[in-house]
Amino acid sequence: MPKIIDPSFRSITSDSFSQDISPSPSFTSRHPWPSSLFYLQITITIASATIILTYPSIMQLVVFDLDYTIWQPEMYQIDGPPKLMSVDEFQGKQKRKSNSQPRQLPLGYTTIHQNKIATDRRGTPITVFDGASHAISEINRMRKEKMDLQLAISSRTDEPSWAYQLMKWLVAADGIPLSKCFDDQNLIQISYSDKYKHFESLHRKTGIPFENMVFFDNERWNCQSVEQLGVKCYHTPNGMTRDDWNLCLEDFGLL
Repeated sequence: MPKIIDPSFRSITSDSFSQDISPSPSFTSRHPWPSSLFYLQITITIASATIILTYPSIMQLVVFDLDYTIWQPEMYQIDGPPKLMSVDEFQGKQKRKSNSQPRQLPLGYTTIHQNKIATDRRGTPITVFDGASHAISEINRMRKEKMDLQLAISSRTDEPSWAYQLMKWLVAADGIPLSKCFDDQNLIQISYSDKYKHFESLHRKTGIPFENMVFFDNERWNCQSVEQLGVKCYHTPNGMTRDDWNLCLEDFGLL
């Protein structure tokens, strides 16, 4: 009988079957991976012995929703297509009286253009959530360090063309435009179909197992749909936070 080696580096040979294996045993890995890690189990039956090989899931694909997960407000909430407005105009310096206070710049307003902010036609600012900005910049760093990690989008936004424009303007915490962070067009799923189908498409295009995918979305029903595939989902009802990202890292043993 050939030698079988499981991920805990325990060797099982024909000699050990009579010593260690009862008619229907099951083994779990003894490797000291963190207990919070996700695992993929493969069961192999040889003769009357059942061997369970346990592998930790590896985060390989991080998928983000757009509206109210990466940025706010949602596209259906803004008045007309987004535009760039100068910081001076936004703060009202051209109209305000000398003794009045300028309008405060919101967090996450930075764009690729110095001293310009993304707004709608009424001047409502469009900004990136701090948690999303931080997470995306962290992923950029991980990729520079040669970690096998890809970024994707799964969105049902009402205005795809506006979303694509904002991705060109808005930047992550490291100053990189979102369009360059999500640089593989094949991994940008923007359509009104169920996100279950978005992930089936991502799986076909990347070959990455669902268990090695992560999804952040502000709508619980989207998470519930995608979870059926085995994807680890994080509900972000108030926009993505750093705590959401840190929980993901903890779950995959990266923090």
